[in-house]
Amino acid sequence: MTLFKLVSFLAGYVVVIVRGSSPERLINMASTRGIWLWNIKWVNQESIMASIRLSGLRPLRHIARETGCRFSIEHRLGLPFFISKMRRRKTMVAGALLFLALLYMLSSFVWFIDVTGNTTVKDSQILKVARQAGLSVGVLKWNLDTAGVEEAIQDNLSKVSWSGVSVKGTRVIVEIVEKKIPPDGVGHNPAHIVARKEGLLKEILVLKGHPAVEEGQTVSKGQVLISGVIPPPEINEETDTPQSSEEDEKLTGEGQSQYVHAQGIVRARVWYDGYSEVPLVEKITRRTGAEVSRIRIKIGDKEIILSGPEKIPFKEYESSIHTKRLPAWRNINIPVEINTERYVELKSFKVQRTLTQARDIALKNALKDAKKRIPENAPIVNRKVERVEAGHGGANMAGVNVARVKVTIETIEEIGVEKAFKP
Repeated sequence: MTLFKLVSFLAGYVVVIVRGSSPERLINMASTRGIWLWNIKWVNQESIMASIRLSGLRPLRHIARETGCRFSIEHRLGLPFFISKMRRRKTMVAGALLFLALLYMLSSFVWFIDVTGNTTVKDSQILKVARQAGLSVGVLKWNLDTAGVEEAIQDNLSKVSWSGVSVKGTRVIVEIVEKKIPPDGVGHNPAHIVARKEGLLKEILVLKGHPAVEEGQTVSKGQVLISGVIPPPEINEETDTPQSSEEDEKLTGEGQSQYVHAQGIVRARVWYDGYSEVPLVEKITRRTGAEVSRIRIKIGDKEIILSGPEKIPFKEYESSIHTKRLPAWRNINIPVEINTERYVELKSFKVQRTLTQARDIALKNALKDAKKRIPENAPIVNRKVERVEAGHGGANMAGVNVARVKVTIETIEEIGVEKAFKP
């Protein structure tokens, strides 16, 4: 029916009113000769309203003469009439096209730039670096290199450890994560900075100590990243003198290692996995809202029901019991207790899902499983969804009954943690 309406709109159709002593005869003859008529209804005893395509108007005139009827056009509908109307209103059409072109052109520029996440670095500093990298109000969106802007911000602003640039309509959002530099004098006891989790090193900034790893290296949990042991300066074979400044010589001494409390920032790419599987047919138990309560008194081994039913009227239920005992008197325990019981009816039913619905639920659960292990302020830079081959089993061995989804989320986060040692 939808296709028929679409073809009728493209070809054009009219709404006619047929008048005469027997308009139904005209309708019957038109139908037998293959002339399409629809939306047929009586206006009064001698008039019928119907819709007909433009191609059927000429044959309908001959049928009207044969049947002694006449018809008049009430409404003209469809694309041909719309085009004809627009031809008479060229100014309006030109204005509409100009408006759409102007709207498209204006939406192709950046009109707003928002900076979020920064506290110590000023917005003006970030916007200045972004402007030098090609991001400014009025720039064309397709000429904007977001990756280049992110790299420029991180390279030119030492206090920024990560930046992200995203385009949303005519607005560009610049997200900033600032470096957390530990204050001077954090500790005086010797300590290493070790990895608190596995990751791929992205950035290492040594403030005190000796770097034990390099950027781009994969590290494991507990591995030393910045060593608290500073080795003695190397000896130049030609001059036979240490390759270090006078200040370093004062700190380390000639030929001796120095033990310090290592300080620095180590950021790495860390991956978190989440997994979930959802059955296509699942048995679920829910409360119906019906419940009963009863009070029983227990004296020794005997129980008496004070109020409530003797037998629980539900097939499935969950119960809770609240017990009160009489207090002891002169070290004598009185074996009397009052139990208040509450029974809530449960009803089990099966939920059937399509494979797509089950995968959507599994994806949400897998993301939730992965995100609960991600630190709160760690920025997510990538997400990979893997649909594990659907499972078989259970009662339905012949068909698929479980959808499995695995999610891997990549973050950039600080993985360094202090670990004291004894020289």
